[in-house]
Amino acid sequence: MEKNVVFAPSAPPPPSAPPSYEEAVGNASRMPVPPITPYPVGPSSMPTPGPPLTSEPTSQPLPHYNANPNPAPAPAPDVRMTYSVIYELSPNPVKMTCPTCHASIKTTTIQDHKPSAHLCCIVLCLLGCCLCSCLPYCISSFMNVHHFCPKCKNYIGTCKG
Repeated sequence: MEKNVVFAPSAPPPPSAPPSYEEAVGNASRMPVPPITPYPVGPSSMPTPGPPLTSEPTSQPLPHYNANPNPAPAPAPDVRMTYSVIYELSPNPVKMTCPTCHASIKTTTIQDHKPSAHLCCIVLCLLGCCLCSCLPYCISSFMNVHHFCPKCKNYIGTCKG
């Protein structure tokens, strides 16, 4: 028994390596370069503008942007003036005028320890100075003093020690 075997045409074998730089550049220099035509120069090379402008009226009406010829005047914008007054606050109560109730007052104060006072206390304890660990609570630079109005109880400001 004979079998009919049909062979497909084979492609050429692939090259073993790409061409070298000299071979590639040498092939490029041998390629024909198409001639370059210069850009036309003269009045015909410039694009022409649209239709010429004339002083005659056109048949199309101009667009009308305002449908109401007598519009109502626009309301005036709401303007609010804000004044900020900086008060010189101290660790002690201060005589001043309250910015909220406008009464002449002497502020009430509440003292508060800063977080750095607690941190210093912990560090002194860890270093073995347990007897000195209460010193940050006695120093005024580790205190914040909050000022309030005694009449309207409004917060006025803080004096940071």
